[in-house]
Amino acid sequence: VAQSPQMSPGQDLEWRPRLRVLCLHGRCQTAATFERKLEKLAAKASSFAEFVFVDGPVELPLQHGERVNTRGWWDEAANSTRGDSDPEVRRVLGEAWAEQG
Repeated sequence: VAQSPQMSPGQDLEWRPRLRVLCLHGRCQTAATFERKLEKLAAKASSFAEFVFVDGPVELPLQHGERVNTRGWWDEAANSTRGDSDPEVRRVLGEAWAEQG
């Protein structure tokens, strides 16, 4: 029976590409607020993953004393479709893919 070679402590593993994780915020958030919420996770995973944060295409009106408009992925007031069938969502995600991979 062949044994796999053992790695000694401190010996580098073979190079592997870092994961890229697409992070889509929820309604009434922004990419920046979601990034702050995941800051600790992103720091712990930084050796093997990169987190990419994207803003939703719909700017929402100020609510509950907010100072900055938040964003969403569809406009409920306009009764637009939800998810990837919405052309605006596809456009935003397509641009993020083209620019950030």
